[in-house]
Amino acid sequence: MQGFTDHERSLAVAAGGPGIGFTIALAEVSMYFDNHEKGRPRVADAVLNIKVGGGTEAEKVAGVEAIAKWLGVKKDFRNGTHFAQRRWGASGESITVEAHFTPDHDAAFAALQQQAAERGAA
Repeated sequence: MQGFTDHERSLAVAAGGPGIGFTIALAEVSMYFDNHEKGRPRVADAVLNIKVGGGTEAEKVAGVEAIAKWLGVKKDFRNGTHFAQRRWGASGESITVEAHFTPDHDAAFAALQQQAAERGAA
């Protein structure tokens, strides 16, 4: 077994503050990578996506903004999607931590298509 037992994890979560379960999970993933080198494939530029909570569009946008602030970056709005992104590590072996919210998927898809058409015309 790698990482905490279920009992140990429960005790740590009860003693910790908000997000402690997430922190424990990250530590366990790191230990898994460290302890399972044999057969490990080359991992290149992984993305860890934080799910944004909230019931309304405003709450979800505020969630992305809060994550951006926590990550020390500015919220970005591209192609109809709100993003908070920060990358750690060197290119080719990095981890990007991100959160995103797309209010209108049809509009976002149309924006991506327009962007692709503009690149193709250039």
